[in-house]
Amino acid sequence: MVPDTNLTQIPDEKTGKMKFPVKLRKRRAEVRIYGRTAAYPSYRVAFYAAGKRVVESFKKYSDALHAARTVLDELCRGAESRALTPREVTDMLGIRDLLAELHAATGRKMSASQVVSEYVEAAKLLGDGESVVNVVKQYLRVMAKLKPMRLDEAVKSFVALQRAKSVSNNGGRPALCERYVDIVEDYLIELCNTFQNCQVGHLSVEGLDLHMSKFGRLAAKSRNDRRATIKQFLRWCTLRDYIEPTQASKLVNCDALKKEPVVRARVDFYRVNELRALLDAAPAELVPIIALQAFGGVRLEEALRMSWANVFSVEGHIEIGAEIAKLRSRRLVKMCPTLAAWLEPYRGRTGRVWTDTRGVYLYRFNKVRTSLGIPYRRNGLRHGWVSHYFALTNDENLTASQAGHDPTMLHANYRGLVSESEARLWFDVVPQRPQNVVSITAGH
Repeated sequence: MVPDTNLTQIPDEKTGKMKFPVKLRKRRAEVRIYGRTAAYPSYRVAFYAAGKRVVESFKKYSDALHAARTVLDELCRGAESRALTPREVTDMLGIRDLLAELHAATGRKMSASQVVSEYVEAAKLLGDGESVVNVVKQYLRVMAKLKPMRLDEAVKSFVALQRAKSVSNNGGRPALCERYVDIVEDYLIELCNTFQNCQVGHLSVEGLDLHMSKFGRLAAKSRNDRRATIKQFLRWCTLRDYIEPTQASKLVNCDALKKEPVVRARVDFYRVNELRALLDAAPAELVPIIALQAFGGVRLEEALRMSWANVFSVEGHIEIGAEIAKLRSRRLVKMCPTLAAWLEPYRGRTGRVWTDTRGVYLYRFNKVRTSLGIPYRRNGLRHGWVSHYFALTNDENLTASQAGHDPTMLHANYRGLVSESEARLWFDVVPQRPQNVVSITAGH
């Protein structure tokens, strides 16, 4: 049988000497044997494996020829191991053992090529200085325990918990105001409309930028209120493992949620003639709420929570209990003669001063106001009382204690808004047919 190996170089017919290089070819593989020279005292077998030129040295030609034929056979079989150095062979054997351990421990079977390919891709994504192992440990410590949660479902759960806090269990004042919870719900529904069908863990800085850009026409305070609500919600989600803490911190501290300075609006209040018109035109059930704000400095929210016992149980005073007061601290408000005159027809009543919702009160009050052509003045009744009472008494501490206000803030925002004579006119707005009403100017 003719051997498959083709020696393309044979001894010279004239000299009988071998001509180098000797070429051995089989199919598409080729191996060359180089003779000895002054520079290279050994026979050299050269070939290409895995795109790499490999050279092996031998002292005897017979050994070189045997090695060349062996290599040629291996190359024809597709073996590329000849391209490896001894150290690389050792590494490969170690990799083989590690992959066997992986398979035994996890049942996952991977080739060395797959492992190296995934590692290289991960290393490129991580960049310099990051360890793949450390990142995986971080993932297992934090990310792996995250619970997938849709944003709208998380909002429902959060609002439900807040809503539960707006209900009194023992007859006292609940931890949260129902109106506050309504506002929180509205703000978070707005967020859901921006991030539709989104997981909490997928919220992004870019998305929050887009969300807050929708409210550019609102007042800075309104935007800040939305920011505060979103931050509170994100912190709640973090505690429940709906979002990775680092990502949540990044969102909470992003530019879109940074509190912006608020230019405090100028204090505005109803004029004396407007106040008179409002009281004369208001239905009987609205009059006490209007009077408590205009002549007692009671906040609207406080007035809506009051009972008639708060109005008449303490002689000469309005009692703002801790369960009613905004700051949850009891205070007594002196009932001036003007306020007493407006409230006297209601003496003997029991239960709540206002028996309906805040929304109903605002609707009915604004209906009266607009029918009279009176412009909207935010907190105009309470602002009117603070401004005029401060002007009349010239005592910021007394005014602040009656209003449940901070003296420094009161001084900065209300001082000098009206004169003493204007203040007297305000407190002279008594019912058209007063009974035993003594003007406040006779002794405040």
